[in-house]
Amino acid sequence: GTMRAYAAGHVESSNNKTFKVGDAVQGLFGAQTYAVSNGDRVVKIDTAIAPLQRWVGGLGMPGWTAYFGLLEVGQPKEGETVVVSGAAGAVGQTVGQVARIKGCRVVGIAGGKAKCDFVVNELKFDACIDYKAGNGQDGARAVRDGLKQHCPKGVDVYFDNVGGEILDTVLTRINRGARTIAPPNTSIRAWWPRQTPSTGMRPANASIMRIDTPASAGTPGPGEMHRCDGASDCACATVNWSLRWTSTSAPCTRKACTR
Repeated sequence: GTMRAYAAGHVESSNNKTFKVGDAVQGLFGAQTYAVSNGDRVVKIDTAIAPLQRWVGGLGMPGWTAYFGLLEVGQPKEGETVVVSGAAGAVGQTVGQVARIKGCRVVGIAGGKAKCDFVVNELKFDACIDYKAGNGQDGARAVRDGLKQHCPKGVDVYFDNVGGEILDTVLTRINRGARTIAPPNTSIRAWWPRQTPSTGMRPANASIMRIDTPASAGTPGPGEMHRCDGASDCACATVNWSLRWTSTSAPCTRKACTR
């Protein structure tokens, strides 16, 4: 079958009164040269504003995800620290640049020196953590060390493009009242650097959402959070799925919880 994908192109033939021959359009047409559509979820675009290819990038799904996810869900404020995983990707690089415009400190996470150099030198992030670095260290340790170095005041907004163990690690540095944006690609298993079934969020499906950390007295600060297995008798306050934090000064005592 045809690979599912957003695409942009021109109408070559039409029996739909909404679209005429020559119209520039954008839609979920798939990875193919020609597509047949009934017009559902097809949008006319204006190539006078930007060339056709921009409507599958910054003005397409990646741009929508980055713009609305960060600004409407993440709500970054000037001076806050924003961390972005998948920072060299289409969504991640847009998130970082918008966050910079908003006056935030922006730290990316990417795999490999070349990607991190691109993120810092070309996209002008303040820093980029290479989860593949560290003389044989696992990704979580490299990310943990990088967050300590580049996010000394903790993380205020986390835009999560990968999920898995990297998400688990960033959450240990999250601040009170922080916001986490988790687009749908957190459900793609192949993008998780390493599988650890006993920890973290593993949604079968996901959507753009907001996870607010509790702001009640006694809530652990950066580096003090812990996670649990989501058991109903665990003394933790539910935030989302299996992600939980203690809402009192007393830590959770279940063995499944880890500092």
